[in-house]
Amino acid sequence: MAAPRVEIYLHNNSLCISKVDNEDDGKFLVVETEMDELKKLEPTDAAYKVGGTVLNLLRLWHTKEFKDWQVPTVPKIR
Repeated sequence: MAAPRVEIYLHNNSLCISKVDNEDDGKFLVVETEMDELKKLEPTDAAYKVGGTVLNLLRLWHTKEFKDWQVPTVPKIR
């Protein structure tokens, strides 16, 4: 599979988002959120949390294409 890339998966009842900068380094866990905590959010906020993380990772690798993007954040889960 090509790198860089984002991986989104479930592991031990948590939603995980990892990045792979290059194949030699393997993947690096960026976000791990328990599903119960994610479900406490409104669907729109959960979408911002997951989508915002993905867009921020893409912005790291593709600065020219995402240079003017301001990705909104979600308040911390209480």
